Amino acid sequence: MKHLDMSSSFFICMVFLLYGLSSYAQIEKIEGNHIDSSLTTDQYFNLSKNKKLPIKERLSYIDIFLENVKDVDSLIYKGWMRKTVLLSNGKQYDKAYYFSQRLLDLATKNGDTLYIAKALNKLALYSRLQDQLDISFKYYNEGFTIFKKIGDSASAGKNLLSMSNIQKSTGDFIGSKITAIDGLKLIENSEDLKTISGFYQVISTAYREEQDLKNSLIFNDSALINGKKAVALKKIKEIDFLKIKNTRANIYADLKKYPKAISILNTLLKDSILTKEPKEFARVIDNLGFIQWQENKTNSQSKPLLQEALKIRKEENDTSGLIASNIHLARYYFDNNKSKALHYAKRAYFHAQNKNSLLAIKESLGLIFDLEKKVTFEAKAYKTVDDKIRRINQTNRGIYDATKYANDRLLADNQAKEKQVLQQQNALLKSKNKNNMLLGIISLTLLGLFFLYYYLRQRTKRLKEEKKTETLEAIYNTEAALSRKLHDDFGGKLNHAMLLLQAKTGTTEVLNIVDGLYNQSRDFSREINDVDTGSNFKDFLFAMMGNYAKNQKLIVTGSTDVDWSKISSLSKKTLFKVLQELLINMQKHSKANLVTVSFRKSKKLLKVTYADNGVGASDEELHFKNGLWNTEKRIEAIGGTIIFDSEKGHGFQAQIGIPN
Repeated sequence: MKHLDMSSSFFICMVFLLYGLSSYAQIEKIEGNHIDSSLTTDQYFNLSKNKKLPIKERLSYIDIFLENVKDVDSLIYKGWMRKTVLLSNGKQYDKAYYFSQRLLDLATKNGDTLYIAKALNKLALYSRLQDQLDISFKYYNEGFTIFKKIGDSASAGKNLLSMSNIQKSTGDFIGSKITAIDGLKLIENSEDLKTISGFYQVISTAYREEQDLKNSLIFNDSALINGKKAVALKKIKEIDFLKIKNTRANIYADLKKYPKAISILNTLLKDSILTKEPKEFARVIDNLGFIQWQENKTNSQSKPLLQEALKIRKEENDTSGLIASNIHLARYYFDNNKSKALHYAKRAYFHAQNKNSLLAIKESLGLIFDLEKKVTFEAKAYKTVDDKIRRINQTNRGIYDATKYANDRLLADNQAKEKQVLQQQNALLKSKNKNNMLLGIISLTLLGLFFLYYYLRQRTKRLKEEKKTETLEAIYNTEAALSRKLHDDFGGKLNHAMLLLQAKTGTTEVLNIVDGLYNQSRDFSREINDVDTGSNFKDFLFAMMGNYAKNQKLIVTGSTDVDWSKISSLSKKTLFKVLQELLINMQKHSKANLVTVSFRKSKKLLKVTYADNGVGASDEELHFKNGLWNTEKRIEAIGGTIIFDSEKGHGFQAQIGIPN
């Protein structure tokens, strides 16, 4: 027996020895790579990016990379940036935060502004992932200030979006809306459709929480329009676009337009993208079940959908989803089974505490209040949470308000410095002029010869343009003359015929037809009549747009930034006619309820964007619309541009460039 025990012990020792040698060989191999330089630092870095390898192994490669570049700050930045991402992917947010702080310390020591901002953003992200929302907001705000100062509007805009989302998650919907609108102003002319769509979504949600559902729907429209473009350009994932549609369903449910909300959710369920995303699939069926129950408290399909969503969220360990499911089930059972309702309210409270979601804690405690008689503990917890939310919101508002004030002061200081520099440059220029009179005379002579050449060239060009302009002016004058003649002759004769018919017999049907023809001739006259291009042009233009869009919500932006007196009469006429034809097309065909017209002035062009949310049109339909064909001809005649962007069922947009 002893012999057997000794043999067993010997065997076990051999196994451990072999395992140790094997491990040592692996370590020796890695260390050998380092010592023998069989792999370059770039190769180690690239291995750390290989998503097929386990996170732990990728982290070991980035550690070797950092060991090799420990004396090169620029590569240390690169290594720590990668390491924080890997730690975050492994949900080691506390360690990711630690290395982000080291990154900030190094960047601060080197005075590297860009990496200071990047490190602040990482600290903000990992604070947020650990539900430290007030700390996260502070870091995002500090990063925003730096990005704004160095002129990186795109990054500054992204920070404002993160800040507005934090404010939304803490219930500060007014604050989130203000921050989002500031962000939208900052990047509205950029091509960052993902962030623009995000801002519209935040504003839409804020309006919804404030029960301003009309505006919530309008901004949701804008989020969808920009989101669709972003998906087409692969700037956002399709699943993120579906989330915006899900929000739209919730807005319709709040408006008690349950059939519309249910229709949207059923359409989402048919999307193959959704079936690959269990968390989003659960969100849709949970909302569908709850909205069906809101519409009809006896709907037999509601309960199975709510329970199926809860089951999926348990399997996915989706804490946010579990909070929503339990709150919906608590409300579902609220009137007919208080015991079950209380059970689900307490489960919602449990998950909200685990996530440290202050709004969810507050909402679930509110349900418990209504369901349970003894709520002393819950009442204290509710007051604590409510005070904490209020304190966070006040702090965040104060941080951002102070930043806005500082930015305004910075702008004023920069303007003062620019003025001082300009004065110094003028003084220097005068001094140089005195000492270099001969050089000035030579320069003026050369400049005169250049201008003579330029004048002769431009004169030839102008003569060609004048011929084209005279032709177009003649077209407009002819249109106006024909318009007046049509109204005075054709309309007058028809009106006289109508009076003669009235004098004889009550031929009502004929009179109605004649009356319609008269009105048609009068409307035709108004559509093609001459345009007032004087000081009243803007009012004349707005009156026309308001008349054609009287049954739609019309939003006009940027017009106050345009100096209309500097736009030529011909360009004004063309702009008026083009917008008139677009609005006529909208009125006749689009079924739109929202029209936007934005003006933006550049050095050589007045840029105008027209958009509506109507049924749109295919390329073939656009080609055969005579009015739209006319707009192209008008624009081409004055050397402008127009680009149509439309798709059947998805609205209509035109980008117009009008020469000054």
